[in-house]
Amino acid sequence: MKLNEDVCKKLSEPAYWISISKPSLFGYLNYLAQTKDSLPKDKIQSQYVSELTIIKRSYKEMDEQYNTVAEALEYFVNEKTSEEVKDFWEDKKLDQKLHTLDKKRKLVEAEGVVNFLQTGNERLNDTSKMVHKSQLNFMEQKVKDANKVKRFNV
Repeated sequence: MKLNEDVCKKLSEPAYWISISKPSLFGYLNYLAQTKDSLPKDKIQSQYVSELTIIKRSYKEMDEQYNTVAEALEYFVNEKTSEEVKDFWEDKKLDQKLHTLDKKRKLVEAEGVVNFLQTGNERLNDTSKMVHKSQLNFMEQKVKDANKVKRFNV
């Protein structure tokens, strides 16, 4: 859609509006999904209507831009409850759940690695203590044996 530079400056997503010929909520949502991490439903739908209103107020009734956005504003009520828009939001919810599950999985993996390392370190420490104790016992026995030999030879 051809928009004046002054109008573009008033919009939060001018690239979207310039790149389309006919606005739609579904198209707007898909555009934002590619550029934003977070899409709060009420805020985004309100932003869409707000931007349509800004464009509409910036043109006269006989202008193509005015008529195009006026039609989109009229259709918005039906479009926001359309199956494709409902599916879009459902997909976003599922994506968020998957993202949360992935974070939890990574946390569990990290905790597992930490537990594994702690357990491994504990076993190494226990083994080291046992070896050390065994060596001390061996050395004590050698000293005792050496003392017996000395007493026997004396």
